[in-house]
Amino acid sequence: MATTFITIYDANVLYSAPLHNLLMRLALEDILLARWTRKIYDDWICNVLENRKDLRREQLERTSDLMNGHVHDNYVTDYTDLIHSSLIFFVE
Repeated sequence: MATTFITIYDANVLYSAPLHNLLMRLALEDILLARWTRKIYDDWICNVLENRKDLRREQLERTSDLMNGHVHDNYVTDYTDLIHSSLIFFVE
């Protein structure tokens, strides 16, 4: 039986378009259960806009909407107590 990993996609991995695309493909193929927080999204969008003056917020928000539309149950909430823990979760 295969194990599917719940994986938090941090702003660092969402920043790089090739890595972002790879990780989203893994999530869409149900190889990984992708999760992120609103804070992660805000950090990712803010950093990309800061460094890529050729992009507009609307473009990144569209990407965000597509990600949220295709990866279900993706938002992590009530996580502040877990920030400094080093737990690894497995779902069978």
